[in-house]
Amino acid sequence: MNTHRLRIEWHIVFSALLAALAVAHVSEAGQPPALLAISSPSDGANVRPGQTLSVTVTSPANAQFEGVAVVGEGPIGISTTLATGVPGQFTLDVPADIACRRYIVTADGTTAAGQDVSTSVTIDVERSDMPTSIRAAHPSIGFEAPGASVPIRILGSFTDGKVLDVTRSTNVVYESSDPTVATVSSSGEVTALAAGDAVITVTYGPQAQNIIVTIPVNVPAPIFSIDPAQLNFGEQIVGTSTSLQVTLTNTTEGDLEIASITATGDYSVTDTCVSSPLLAVSATCTITVKFAPTATGARAGAIRIENGVTILPVAFGVTGTALAMKCDANGDGVITLADLLIIRNANVQAASGPHDQRDATATGRSTSQMFGTASCDLRLNSELTYSAVDGSGNPEPVMDAVLLRGVQNPSEIRRPYRTPQQGTRSKPVWERQI
Repeated sequence: MNTHRLRIEWHIVFSALLAALAVAHVSEAGQPPALLAISSPSDGANVRPGQTLSVTVTSPANAQFEGVAVVGEGPIGISTTLATGVPGQFTLDVPADIACRRYIVTADGTTAAGQDVSTSVTIDVERSDMPTSIRAAHPSIGFEAPGASVPIRILGSFTDGKVLDVTRSTNVVYESSDPTVATVSSSGEVTALAAGDAVITVTYGPQAQNIIVTIPVNVPAPIFSIDPAQLNFGEQIVGTSTSLQVTLTNTTEGDLEIASITATGDYSVTDTCVSSPLLAVSATCTITVKFAPTATGARAGAIRIENGVTILPVAFGVTGTALAMKCDANGDGVITLADLLIIRNANVQAASGPHDQRDATATGRSTSQMFGTASCDLRLNSELTYSAVDGSGNPEPVMDAVLLRGVQNPSEIRRPYRTPQQGTRSKPVWERQI
């Protein structure tokens, strides 16, 4: 009896162990175990410059591999050995003069089935000792105008005579004395925002160690003002366009040359600045910015102004959000002939259908235009009144097709049909589930 009970208890324990092992082979997200993994070093491990790094690669899924290699980012390079299977042991030589920062170590392998697999970890290459001092490669920063950015480079001197780049070291912290004038990123990128002076303070390690360097920053007053300083077009339908104006004012103490004005993204410009003679002190000119989105979503751009004062163009930002075209194209809350004409005309550039002489404008005058595919996001089963009149005084449909999303073949478009005896009437023109 006791022996039988003991066997049952061991069976329960063994079943529980098997279940635990099965769970261990499934990730927290419920995914199967990885085909390839770097088990050592761990993600975020500290590594010293000049160290020979040992890398262990395994297959948690127990997959068979024909070849595996390990490569380190930048100057670390590729391992000196290749493995024909896993687990595999590799070595990477970390240069003694490497810049102190995070690096990615990647293992690449090909399974016996021919599948390419990759996995990676991040290592933090840092000295174990503190530098005796740090300095900036450029002791000060002078901007030409607000809006520009420059990277700074920080060098650390150590007791063994080594001088290493510590700009992106995880031991380094950046701070601006006046973020309204200039900001600095965690990687040492300084951006000028407004006229004035600021100081960038760079600290290595604990503040108590007092390993600090300061970099004065000067941002001059802009050579011209832009009103408004930035343009936000809000929401705009793809396939349509709108324009906004800004006023440029010469704020220097002399005449100003505007050499060129260009736009990026879904934006274009016309202006009265370039064609004018030198812009006198306090004189103004206008820049008209056109937003014509080509795809949905946030659409950012910039207007760049080359001038006779700064070496680099001065830029200001433009933003807008592009939306898919709706059947209510004019936004009046109802779908009418006017909406359909807007959709049709906006899609002429994407036209793929034949010319059709029966197509007419709202005034009844016959036109010959191609039909394209509009982004009209609903099923339309509406009735239109054929109020146009042909040359003989007979009623004609004002539009011979409704263009909806998903119509790839113009022959799929259902055309309304009218005989002279039917006269002016209403009729469903579209019945297609999309």
